[in-house]
Amino acid sequence: MIDSLRGRVISRGGEMVLQTGPVCFELMLSERSRRSLAAEPGEVEVFVTLQVREDRMELVGFARRAERDLYKSLRGITGVGTKMALAVLSTLSLEELATAVATGDVKLMTTVPGVGKKTASRLLLELKDKLAAFMPVGDFPAHVGDAPADPKREQVLGALEVLGMSRIEALRILEKMQPEEDLEVEDLIRLALAASAKA
Repeated sequence: MIDSLRGRVISRGGEMVLQTGPVCFELMLSERSRRSLAAEPGEVEVFVTLQVREDRMELVGFARRAERDLYKSLRGITGVGTKMALAVLSTLSLEELATAVATGDVKLMTTVPGVGKKTASRLLLELKDKLAAFMPVGDFPAHVGDAPADPKREQVLGALEVLGMSRIEALRILEKMQPEEDLEVEDLIRLALAASAKA
């Protein structure tokens, strides 16, 4: 299976075309990934997933591995096709989507074109359920002492899990970070992702 492609963007109109050696690949992308890759000079790395349909095969590309992981989670939800999954990722940043899932923010999800309140609620619920299926409760390390869990910390942990990070890895990163009580959840997520990239 192809994990990623590295090459030069030779066409940005409609589907993006990436030249890798003598081969050119046509890729479908979210608008957010398209803008991100268009801003990079020279060669770019695109994380991909192959969609096999009855009449054709499609390569869907992403600027970030975490975006691809979220796309796969979205596509795993009944009734969510390529178009809706890419619409979600085009409208919301990874941090915004992760925060929406962690906090159950239906209003934010309805900013996606074609997603009403009912669909938004279902997407948020099923994305959270998918995470729970891969992270059994017994695998979660207990909190130190008997102090109640910090709601903001739990939101950040949930968001990092949505982005494909294991709970243990997310806990380790948060333990290394200096306390930032005044920061919003989205800012804490961004700092944790930056710390993870440096690790």
